[in-house]
Amino acid sequence: MKRILVPTACDEPSARALRLATALSKKNNARVYVLRVVKTHGGAYFDNKGEIVQDGSHDIKQYIDQKEEETQRLETWTNAINPEAFKVVKYGGVANVILDTMKKYKVGLVIMGNDKVEEDKNIFFGDLTSYLIKKSTAPILSLKSDLMPENLNNIVFANEFDHQLSYYDALQDLHVLCSAKIDLLRINVPESSTEEEILENMDYFARSNMIKNFSKNVYKTQHKPEPGIVEWISNHPCDVLAVKNITRSGSPLFKKKLSNQFLKNARVSTLIYND
Repeated sequence: MKRILVPTACDEPSARALRLATALSKKNNARVYVLRVVKTHGGAYFDNKGEIVQDGSHDIKQYIDQKEEETQRLETWTNAINPEAFKVVKYGGVANVILDTMKKYKVGLVIMGNDKVEEDKNIFFGDLTSYLIKKSTAPILSLKSDLMPENLNNIVFANEFDHQLSYYDALQDLHVLCSAKIDLLRINVPESSTEEEILENMDYFARSNMIKNFSKNVYKTQHKPEPGIVEWISNHPCDVLAVKNITRSGSPLFKKKLSNQFLKNARVSTLIYND
């Protein structure tokens, strides 16, 4: 997690994301990139440096002027929180620009601000993030509160744990940098596995990710996995919920998908890994 990307609307939810990214970067000597996107019309042309060029059918002056304004706005807004952050202003569609920026700078974590009160209006739970999760090469942390390393104490990682999982660097980094406890959680036991096998896989996961402070939890409930997780975290400390992937279709968790509605119901900040 040596490179952290914060896409921003220059608002308070984005400021929360940048404050956390800044605090983590100081602990991990990471570089923070702050991204502002200037949206253009669908048929826009760009040169090899990403600058918009005249296409004969649209007046591009408005976009050039807007980029100048957004560059100054981003400079002022970012410097109030982290003057050392690398500022990026790009033309294009928001999702594609975020993905291109992640690839260009080899980003290890994306932090996005999200207002839990206004989340239905927030792009994080709309088409943008559904698309980003499918294409993202890095985990995405959606903040619903003002988290800092000193108050990020409990991370719940909900998974099937039906096999031996590989290394999850962002989760391990948060565990170390924030001294956070990791609660490994499985909802119910499938017929194809035993509780003993699941607990063994949890131990393997903890060893593989060098997690020292953790608990193993198999929660038996009549609920399906998604409401089961919501029920479990409502009765246990949870600052961040770590999960695998999301989809708008609402597929069950243990088919390796999570619904947007589930993430809203969880009401906590969420760290989402792509498959």
